[in-house]
Amino acid sequence: MKIVRLTESDLARIVERVLNEQVQEVTNFDKDYDYKKEGDNYFFKLKVSPVSEKAKGFKSQGKFLNWTKATGTGLEAIKTKVFKEITTQTTSTTPKPSSTETTTPEVKQAEKTSVDSLAEPIKKTERKVQTQPATGQIPTDNF
Repeated sequence: MKIVRLTESDLARIVERVLNEQVQEVTNFDKDYDYKKEGDNYFFKLKVSPVSEKAKGFKSQGKFLNWTKATGTGLEAIKTKVFKEITTQTTSTTPKPSSTETTTPEVKQAEKTSVDSLAEPIKKTERKVQTQPATGQIPTDNF
């Protein structure tokens, strides 16, 4: 174990750095809100003098004057736009086949066919069709 001597100013600088990493405030992103990140939580509040009519309306109603925890799409917007964090979204849905894909049994069988079998000559099967004189009957296959 190594012993390191720290001065009081070194220790103060380290403590300040740790505290700054835990709480980040962004006050210059837009003209209506301030944003804050504490650990994994994100907060927002109205500025003292908001600019947009919507934000002015919230202020007159007494909404968002103090730090408010962000949720839902607002949370995602603050993470990605204000704090520039990359979020990975996972989808639990199975992708649907596009209109150009076919899901017929023939295609599924063709997918199972090995490449070697594709080189074999195609076997032709002949069917004899028995025709009837023009009596209005439909020809039938004779297997």
